[in-house]
Amino acid sequence: MSMKETPVPEGVREHLVPVDLLPADVGGGKSISGMLLLPGGPMLISSWPIRTTEGKGAVYGSLIRGCYLNSEEIARLGQKTRLSLSVRRFGDLRLTPEMQRAKALLSKAMPILVRALGNNDLASVTSLPDIHDNPVLLLQVDMPRDI
Repeated sequence: MSMKETPVPEGVREHLVPVDLLPADVGGGKSISGMLLLPGGPMLISSWPIRTTEGKGAVYGSLIRGCYLNSEEIARLGQKTRLSLSVRRFGDLRLTPEMQRAKALLSKAMPILVRALGNNDLASVTSLPDIHDNPVLLLQVDMPRDI
């Protein structure tokens, strides 16, 4: 993963308004984190208000950091967690059978679906919301059923 400055990705600018990524001073200027679906792919994004060192007073600007959730990043996260990760767009027509089942059953009351895949493995599926709390991705985690 390279840490280099890049131009603002296409699609981000339309979210640079106080109700999206730029924390307004109204309401205390809270940090915002979540997902954005951009033309270049899904991006994990966070925005923090810039304040005095005491964290009080007016908001002087925003610090915004983003990271594309591409296949390399998913592989890196899978290696770090030692789990098999699969991410698909919520509206993708080529979902795995587990993701199709989960998409039909997931709700606020049941945000994660866990199912046994035979005697040796488990699959967990959850939806990942965008910054507006709309489901945009499905995450499937396959793991050994050790216990």
